Amino acid sequence: MDSSALVSVPSLDVINGVNAVIKTKKTRKKIVKSDDVILFKSMSSLRSKNKEIGHLFFNHKTMQFWGSKIETALYRGVFFITSESGVCKQPRTFTIRQARSSGEVVTVGRGREYKTLDAAKDAAKALIKSLNIRNVKKAKVG
Repeated sequence: MDSSALVSVPSLDVINGVNAVIKTKKTRKKIVKSDDVILFKSMSSLRSKNKEIGHLFFNHKTMQFWGSKIETALYRGVFFITSESGVCKQPRTFTIRQARSSGEVVTVGRGREYKTLDAAKDAAKALIKSLNIRNVKKAKVG
């Protein structure tokens, strides 16, 4: 994965009295104040918010149709990894997802980009490191 892919992340949302420092090639360093963003404390809070806005990302039938599984807890309350086998039951691949403060879930990079869970985890950790997010604890699965 090249470093330019890490910068093309959808806008970051983070919360709860926590400030995040984000570094990108364009801005060098930017302080994101907690008023601007939302951090989900658990996967269940993200699921609830996603359902509340009428989205079906975590809906059982939707996940079953795509052969989708949640593979990790939330990283930094924002990112998580899913795996999909697709509608034709292809070999399982992995995708990094980002939770937006609205409850929307978006794909980071290309969907089904990673062949192994370890590769997706390494990429997610590199993404977090490249964004230089500080003072944000790992969220719980819930």
